Amino acid sequence: MKTILIIANNVAREIFRKKDFYVLVALLIALMCYLVNITFFDIGRMHRFLIEVGLSMVFLFSIILSIPFAAKLMIDESKNKTIYPLLAKPIHRFHVILGKFLGSLYASIGCFTILFTLFSAFSLYKQGLSSLTMYMQVYSCGALMLIMLNALVICLSIFCTYSTSVTLGFAIFFLMSWFSASLRSSFENIPFLGTVIYYLLPHFEFFDLRHRLIHNWELLPVSIFAFLIIYCCIYTGLLLLASYEIFKKKWL
Repeated sequence: MKTILIIANNVAREIFRKKDFYVLVALLIALMCYLVNITFFDIGRMHRFLIEVGLSMVFLFSIILSIPFAAKLMIDESKNKTIYPLLAKPIHRFHVILGKFLGSLYASIGCFTILFTLFSAFSLYKQGLSSLTMYMQVYSCGALMLIMLNALVICLSIFCTYSTSVTLGFAIFFLMSWFSASLRSSFENIPFLGTVIYYLLPHFEFFDLRHRLIHNWELLPVSIFAFLIIYCCIYTGLLLLASYEIFKKKWL
């Protein structure tokens, strides 16, 4: 366990050395400062516009940081030949996978937390503390989404090049987030097999609660929230297991 945490800690430090993160933080602050002060013909409830734009940017910036970062972790180890001394210690290959996953997870959720906290501070200042619990639920589901996304990208990076892993990561995420309903209709045209394939795909849209916050809907029921946690844990576990099986058979 100590070995896994050491690997994860070394990985997590890397993202905060990147200028990309600080540029995106500065952009978000500038955008939120503008949105807080915007007025449009004295129309009420302009805070919904602030929440929609600001929250979309938080999720988008987090994805932009997470996918390329997770994709390069295993590829860099092989490319720089640092995987050989790492495995010669000896360290089990599954420990390497788990350490890299936890490191990328710490980094992506850390970035997401900072961005979401900045957004929440501006948003709650504008509309008050009435929706604080909903903010916490949106944040939790966003973190679950990043857990599954990091596992998926690391799995892709085991057998794909960096550019392919990044491209597939973004393509799968946005395809499932934006066009899940259309995909379901298309897959339903293939009896049984289409339905199986559709439900085997990673459903990132399950974790998108932005509209609940924007339109001030009720909180997600506890039973559904528990289902999302279980779904995330099972899918992430299967992806990590698949990553290990591929990595175990891979010639380094």
